[in-house]
Amino acid sequence: MPRGRTNRQSKTGTKEEESTTKARMNNTGNDSVKTDEPRVKKSRGRPKRYDDEIVEIVSPSKKARGRPKKVNASQPEMKTIVNGVEFNILAREWRMKWSEDKNKKSLGMIQQVMKELMEQEQMKSVEGIKDIQRVVCGSCHDYKVIISLPTNAFELWEKNNFKPEADFLKSVSGIEGVSNVETQTYTFMSLR
Repeated sequence: MPRGRTNRQSKTGTKEEESTTKARMNNTGNDSVKTDEPRVKKSRGRPKRYDDEIVEIVSPSKKARGRPKKVNASQPEMKTIVNGVEFNILAREWRMKWSEDKNKKSLGMIQQVMKELMEQEQMKSVEGIKDIQRVVCGSCHDYKVIISLPTNAFELWEKNNFKPEADFLKSVSGIEGVSNVETQTYTFMSLR
């Protein structure tokens, strides 16, 4: 076995990992080294929590390179509108009216567009989505999609023009019997 490599490391380890291991063994004779980086405990691919962040340990079989991926585990700070009205979740609503004409054909077509959107990579790539909900009212003829995210993720999505919102709105606006296509942003907090 080459010097500086522990029996836990695979041959696919990076040079950075090998040099860190060599430094650990040469300086202390064991695996502990003081660094400015958060502590990361070796595990078998399971995330470990340290200092308010989750560090994902990727096994060599996943061809990991470099440092582990860090995901902020803490919720965004609560923002206050007025005393007692705090939030850290924002939602974007896409809403429209559908028609009962032709056996509610417009409602079925809206749902088909939504189904296709949910399968698209653009929608799957929106980071931080907490929930996507659909509201359909049979008496008011409302169709609403509510996409909720933590405030920090929402701000990033907003900077990206809420993609794929424009494509979805354009598609449903072209359906016969669909009217009043609108969007709205609001806080979206659970009360219990």
